Amino acid sequence: MRTRRRLVTFACGHSKYLSFSSGSPQEAVDTTLGILHHSFCAACHRLQREAFAQRVRDAFGLSPIVGTQPEQVGLAEVIRIHLLEALIPPPGSASSPEGLTELLDVLNRCLQAEFWIEHRMILTSWNRQQISNVLLAVEREVEQSAHHRLALEASE
Repeated sequence: MRTRRRLVTFACGHSKYLSFSSGSPQEAVDTTLGILHHSFCAACHRLQREAFAQRVRDAFGLSPIVGTQPEQVGLAEVIRIHLLEALIPPPGSASSPEGLTELLDVLNRCLQAEFWIEHRMILTSWNRQQISNVLLAVEREVEQSAHHRLALEASE
């Protein structure tokens, strides 16, 4: 099947050629190009999401995530902030401020980008039971590391 290429310029100013099948109705092509013209390209959209995640992280006093690549760190920050948004008590709810403090403490316990990316399918789902299991595993791992560190210090 033949394709036709059309150039789209995104709202951010970047351009990209897109391929449409020759059987695509012209109205559908024009609508798609119109929507994309008012949208950011994928790279700029990713940077916007990462910048938003960093602003939320800083507003809540979370520690920065660490990793080997900036893209990896950015994605991990987005995943962690998505989880925060999903679990944060809504305004006016009966939950206590201590609940929010405990949630932030748990989110600060694992700062490795690899962890957040490895568990992203669960952490970005709406299955609170699976999310709880992952976060409890983080808690146990942190406690075991602390006990191990104390045992090493005691033996010195």
